[in-house]
Amino acid sequence: MGFFGLTGKSPKRSKKAGNDAMLTNTTYNPTVNMTLSSIIQGETAGLTEDEVLSIPAVEAAMELITSSIGQLDIKLYSRRENGDLNEIIEDPRLTLLNREANENLAGYDFKRKIARDVLLYGASKSYIKRKGNKIDGIYPLDTKDLTIQTYSHDGYSKYGIVTLNNQSGSFDFYDDLLFSVLRDSDDGITGRGVIKNNEKTLRLALNHQNYETNLMDNGVMPTSVLETDSKVSNDTVSKLRQDWHSLYSGAKSVGKTLILEQGLKFKSITMDPNSLDLTNGKKSVLADIARMFNIPESMINSAANKYDSNEANNLYFMQYCLSPILVSIESAANNTLLLENEKDKGFEFKFDTSSLIKSTSKERVETAINEFNAGIITNVEARRLTGNSVRDDVPEHLSLTTGSVLLDIKTKELINPNTGETMTTGEAGVKEEPKESVDTNTDEKEVVNNDTAQENGDSNVTHSATPE
Repeated sequence: MGFFGLTGKSPKRSKKAGNDAMLTNTTYNPTVNMTLSSIIQGETAGLTEDEVLSIPAVEAAMELITSSIGQLDIKLYSRRENGDLNEIIEDPRLTLLNREANENLAGYDFKRKIARDVLLYGASKSYIKRKGNKIDGIYPLDTKDLTIQTYSHDGYSKYGIVTLNNQSGSFDFYDDLLFSVLRDSDDGITGRGVIKNNEKTLRLALNHQNYETNLMDNGVMPTSVLETDSKVSNDTVSKLRQDWHSLYSGAKSVGKTLILEQGLKFKSITMDPNSLDLTNGKKSVLADIARMFNIPESMINSAANKYDSNEANNLYFMQYCLSPILVSIESAANNTLLLENEKDKGFEFKFDTSSLIKSTSKERVETAINEFNAGIITNVEARRLTGNSVRDDVPEHLSLTTGSVLLDIKTKELINPNTGETMTTGEAGVKEEPKESVDTNTDEKEVVNNDTAQENGDSNVTHSATPE
């Protein structure tokens, strides 16, 4: 059994691990690793991942959430002195998170894997392959193959040993050296997912699904019965069943005349899904699963449309379902991928969620117009927001709050589109561009000038105007 992380950052823990009190021994594969107390109490094995994902609504919800998270880019920011964020475009860690987590796994699949394990098991653990301060790859561990032991040597602080058991062998890791994303955690080491928190609801959904399948499979629901007042031997019942099946079952036997002997009576049984309450039961299961994942029910059940706007639907999905998972992933990245001096400088990883707040074409146009009129975005940004292309020669303007004055981003000129006047901005404020004007007086024939004037003839005056 190999130990990862026993040298370097935590050399003392290899000595403490054998002497400290073990608080918990948590496993994420209860069908294989049942505790002694659960066996004595007669508890059954927990649900497996395959059983849970065999429920169509759960599979749909998982696909919706994990694919949404997988397609989001993670960005790196540093914080300026005034509190604003400055985006860092080029960094090798961004390549690992968004493009290639390791030599085999794409960034999209890496983020999907994290979200999948967090939802199902409440924890996702990934090994970070380092060479000094350089990270060569991030390798997600299969959570269903993990065993996590939590220790404490002082009664309040805890640390965990994560054991991976697979076909390659058994490997131990210190939890605080892993890329660890948790959900519903009490100790910062282990978590709880839907399999553990919602086991009864998932079992109910499975039982409902199995019952409906068995009911409809090959016509297992009896539609008729044969009655008789006399006692019938087992051999007679067996022969009667075979004869009845061969004569009257199948589509080709529809309309055949029934011939009953020995006092047999035919009785028809009528049952429909409404009498069995299957329809309402299925609606209830879909509603429970939607609440389990905090997603709008209409996303997995088209009959349940609670929102008139697609934007409102996506906003609910983003705020209550995705946001907690995204924050957990961001926290794990900030904790394990940033250097200490970068943390001191305010570096942080954040998801770009702008692509999730999608809206209709009408809503996008209205949003762009309102933001442009409020001076939040430029005309070029407004066109891009509505999905329109922008030519390179189109000037970029910002609408200011003083009427409809426009600010040219490049030249810093203020333009009044109503009058055509142009003003320049400077340190002393706004200065109006002077316009050359000539005040003629036919009686006195004078021109007032700031510089020089030279008379040519009796009535002609030539001058040059230079504004102060």
